[in-house]
Formats: sequence, structure tokens, C-alpha cells
Amino acid sequence: MQFTRAGRIDLHDDRGQHPVEPGTFLLFNYGDNSSYGKRHPLREPYVCQWVSLFGAGVVEHLRALIERHGPIHHVGLDHPLVEQHDRLIDMAGPESGVEPTELAGHIHHFVMALYDFADLRFKAQRSPVQQAVQSILRRPHQPMSLKEIAAQFGVSREHLSRVFRQTVGRSAHEVLAEAKCQRALSLLEQTRLPIGEVARQAGYSSLHHLARHVHEATGIAPTAYRQRVNAQPKNN
Repeated sequence: MQFTRAGRIDLHDDRGQHPVEPGTFLLFNYGDNSSYGKRHPLREPYVCQWVSLFGAGVVEHLRALIERHGPIHHVGLDHPLVEQHDRLIDMAGPESGVEPTELAGHIHHFVMALYDFADLRFKAQRSPVQQAVQSILRRPHQPMSLKEIAAQFGVSREHLSRVFRQTVGRSAHEVLAEAKCQRALSLLEQTRLPIGEVARQAGYSSLHHLARHVHEATGIAPTAYRQRVNAQPKNN
């Protein structure tokens, strides 16, 4: 994670070229197809601070943040996140005496605060129907119908369906049905949860709906599917 104090550079990745200005956090993971710098001489010195974050869940959180909101987050030079970032760098120094477990807590707190900032900015820049589309894509297993999701964001079901298809290229019904069914099959294969709990965690409103969709996908009932999977020989 790199914070720009002064000067300007450009980030190049699969999404194109993006300017990185003062007051901006730049996020990237090792191995990403990205690079940054300038193709011509800098007009002013580039000044930044960076810190390499690692630990359980950190990479996954940062990757999710990048996939959802991109790698560049402009907060300004006076935002409270900058103070948290500076404190994080001080705590990471070998002379700080901070225990690794305490530092891990501060790292997680900072990453989630940056995620919250990006989410709030996203909502401020998106219309209610666009927010509804993203809500479906983020949580396809939520136990809500398309009509209920539309009402939550104050839009009509028809308008949400139309914008979803324009955005994703498929209908919301298809995406939700596929995501829920795949989630249910995964739970049947990998857990011993009761069938009713599988239905709940997959986002189905009833056992009947679970059974119907599993049968359409596999040709058999949920219990029979679990038995068939468990009867297959396991590879060592």
C-alpha cells in the first residue's frame, strides 16, 4: 500500500492508465499485472510512503477491495485515514515494540476503514438502481426476492431488471438462480448441514425451492445428491 504525499505518477494495469495524485492510496498485490511511474520526466519530485501488509485475511480483503472499487483511492492529505496510515507505519517499525497481534488488529482496522470509505464514496456516486445491481452481485445468496431488493433501494422491479441486464448481460433471475444453486450444491458436497440449513444458507425461501432447483441441476433430490457425492471414491 502506497500513499502519495507529493508529485504525480500513473498506474498501468488491465483496466488502463490511471493518474495517482497527492492524497491517494495506491493498492497492489505482488504478482499483479500492473506498473506505475511516468513515461516522461517528472515535473516535480514524487514523494510517497509505503508499507507491505501481510497476515491472515489481509491479502483477501485487499484483493476484494481492488476488485470492487479499484486500486486507487483518493482521500486527500488531511483525511483521518492518513493519520491511521502514518500510525501504522510507526507501529510496524522494529523499534516500536508493538506486539504482532496488536499490530495485526490495527492493520485489519485500517483496511476495513478504507473499505468503508470506498463503499460510501461508491454509494454517493451511484444511482439507487445501480446500488441495487451491486447489492445483488455482492450478495447473490441473500434471502430476498428481486422485488424486495428493488423496494429496499426505492426502485421498481422492472427498472432493476432492465438495468441489471444492461449492466451484466444476463437477467438477474438467471444470475441469482445459478448462484444459489451452486452454493447449495457446494454445501451439500462439503458439509453435513441439515437440508433445511443448506436451503437457508443458499438463500432459498423454502425446502421446496431448494429441492426443485437441485433436481433441475442434477436430476435428483438434495439428499440423494449428497449421498451420491459421498459414495464416490476420494482421491488421495
